[in-house]
Parts: sequence; C-alpha cells; structure tokens
Amino acid sequence: MGCSSGFADGDLDLASRWNMEPDSGLVVGGLGHYVPARSVQLIGVAEVGQVQKVFELVVQRKGLEYAIASSGELTLRGENEAAAFESLTELESLNFSSGVPKADLLDGKQRKTSIASLSPMTLERHLTLFGDAVSAKEIVGAESNVTFEGGGEAKPFTDAGKIGLPELNARDYDPLRTSSSIESKYVKRPPGSNFNDPIFSGFNYSSASEVRLTGNVQLEQAQLHVKGDAYIDGSLSGSGLLSVEGDLIITGQANLEAASQLAIVVNGDVIFRGQGKSQSLFKGLLFSQGSAQLSNLSVVGGVYANNPTQPDKASIELSDVTLIEQTESQTFDLKTEVGAPEYSVPGQTKSRLIEVEITIINPKTSEYLGPDGTYNGRPISFGVRMADGTTYATVEEALARIQDSQILDALNSLKIMANTAWVRELSQIKPGDYKELPIFQFDPNTVLNEASQWKVILPGQMRRI
Repeated sequence: MGCSSGFADGDLDLASRWNMEPDSGLVVGGLGHYVPARSVQLIGVAEVGQVQKVFELVVQRKGLEYAIASSGELTLRGENEAAAFESLTELESLNFSSGVPKADLLDGKQRKTSIASLSPMTLERHLTLFGDAVSAKEIVGAESNVTFEGGGEAKPFTDAGKIGLPELNARDYDPLRTSSSIESKYVKRPPGSNFNDPIFSGFNYSSASEVRLTGNVQLEQAQLHVKGDAYIDGSLSGSGLLSVEGDLIITGQANLEAASQLAIVVNGDVIFRGQGKSQSLFKGLLFSQGSAQLSNLSVVGGVYANNPTQPDKASIELSDVTLIEQTESQTFDLKTEVGAPEYSVPGQTKSRLIEVEITIINPKTSEYLGPDGTYNGRPISFGVRMADGTTYATVEEALARIQDSQILDALNSLKIMANTAWVRELSQIKPGDYKELPIFQFDPNTVLNEASQWKVILPGQMRRI
C-alpha cells in the first residue's frame, strides 16, 4: 500500500480560488460545477500511490425558501405570482408594473422559490409560480390554475417536518414586559390613540385598545408596540418594527411603500389592502399568528402565518398579489438610538416642510460623537425624502440637485436651524448618555429546526482524476 493524504481547508484565499464566497450569486466552483449563494462546496483530494481521487459535496444554508407559508389553509384568488431574486440591488432596478419579468429567470437573476402550507392549499383563478407549491395536505387547482416556471411542480402530502415556518410572538417584543432588556425610561408613551402623519423614533408603546394612524406613517429606526388593535389608513414607510398584540388593518389611497425595511409581527388577524400591484409595495417581513388577507399589492420579502398551538387559525388568503421572496429583505439587525436629541423642527419651519411635502431623515447621532461620547464639533446634516419617494442621503446633495426654489428655501432654512438648535442639543450630551439598542433581529435561517437549516445540493461523490 502506498501512502495516502487528503486535505480540508478553511483558507479564504483557497475559497476565493474555488469561487466559494458566501456573498456571491451563482458562480462556477471547483471541477466546473455551479455553486449557488449561501452554499459551501467541499472538495477533498486523496492520493493512493500514483492515483488521485477527488470527493465533492455541496451543501446550502437554506434560510426561508418561501414567498408565503402558513400553518393553516393557504388560498390564492385572482391573478397572483411568486418569484425570488438573489440580489436586492438587481431587484430594485427592475420594473414590475407588468408582473415579474420572465426573461430574468433565464438571465440567472432569479432563483427558485416556493409557496407552502401545513394545511390544504387552494389555488383559484391563476398563479404564476417560479418554484413549487408544497403542502402537507391536498392541493386543489394546481393542474388547471398554476403556471409553473423554472421546473416547479405541485407537491401535495409532503412530510410536514420538511416545511419550516418561523415562530414569532408580538408579546416578546413588548418593550415594557417584565423580561425586557430595555429600560423603561427609554420607552415613549404617545398620548391618545389617534395619530395623523406620525413619525416614530426609538421605542414607542401604546396601551390603547384601539390605535388609529392616518396619513404618512413613518418609522425612523423605531418600534411601535400596540397592546390592542391597530388601523392604518394611509402610507407606511421607513425602517423598524410594528408589533401588534391584537388585529392589524392597513388600507388607504397612499402608496404602501417601505422605503427601507419593515417588520410587522401581529398576534391577531391581518388585513392588508393595497391600491394595485404596481402602485403599492411592502418590503420586509409580515408575520401573523391569525389569518392574513392581502390584496392588490406587491410584497418583497416574505409573508408567514403560523400559530404553534392552533395551527389551523393561521391561514393566508391572497388576491391579486405579486410576491418576491428576497433573503436580504427578511434579514433584520435593526437598532435605535436612545439618549439622543429628538431633532424636532419648530413651527414655522415645520409648516414650510409640510407645504412642500418634504420628510426629514434624522441624523445618525453616533456620527457626531467622539470617543468620549460628547459632541465632536462636526457640522450637522440630515437626509431628505421627497413626496415622490426620491431620497437624498444628505441635505447638501438635495440642495445640489433640486431646482424648485420653494423647496430650496425650506431646506436652507432647516439647515440653518439644524446647525444652531440641533448642535446645541448635541453639545449637551454627556459621556454615557447615548446608546444604540436593538429593536429587531431576525435571521431567517435560525427560525428553522436544525434538520431544515441545511440541504445537500450535490451529494458526495468520488471520482478519479
């Protein structure tokens, strides 16, 4: 017998040579095989005398593979479609006004997604699905009402253990709960139960049995926790967490565009009515322990209904919805600032901003504090969001690009105010006052059981080289 040897290596340069970077899309790996994102290609080389053999295995960190999934019944009515995109940048450059661009599947921009249910699935009218329809029970209408793209197929009576669903509870995000790590002094309690054009920052808590939000509802790296029911009649935008222990109803004429990323966790039922798939967009994660009814909108991220104790209660009903499963949009590491200025805008300046329909994006306080936690003297700036959704990272960029004199006057006035009133507030911050605290962390892969987190794409095989 000759001597034998082999290797297993975690060297990053070696990973690069084999095209195994986890952040890349579909690339050619070792031995000419394609390696998709969130995957590892393991290659072992063995020498026995003059003979070399290679052993290859490709495994993928699955994450949530569903555009929608429920523990209860899943019903799709009207014209619906479900697809998935690997790259968020590529996704944002596409036009979905005529539905999901079919050619992108051939260009490799899309990847396979699925819809899933632990209960019966009913597919009425028409569904275009870039993946599989998976159910632990029967699937009604798959043969006549579904166009499967990308090699997808109906998979009724699938082992329920293979359908991984997240488990979330709005009560776990109550910032005033006994086990909360958030000090109560950092939690705001907005008075009343009716809010028009509200802008929420930091942690916000309402104990009202019914909260009504109208107009432009904005979460600026914020949480709004509602003990009762919540009603939104208008737009919902920004970054943050809306946690509702009762029911949630979202309606209205305004565009439901999430300019950044939103997580909605509801213990009751959800009704989400948009104004058309090309006009109303929600980007992020929507989870319900009760029923979820969505209509006339597009969702980039994921929609899930799951009730571990009463599985049948958590159903989903869709009507005229485009669903784009996108891992980045469902992965959250949201934090908010406490002990920071409120960055309030006084009366006359605020009126001018409302008149020209401008929204201010607050400065990030950490950029204006030195190592000792006090103001570093840097001139202050802020972001600007226009009525049409156009966003400028800094007011200086907005002033350079905007031509409307009325808007320019309002921004110049605000800039002068910011570098007096806001700088004065920053100067009053003492060491230890300012903190960044977590709002919502969510890794889609961690909510799956261990067996569901990984799958073998290319089974181990040995060949002579």
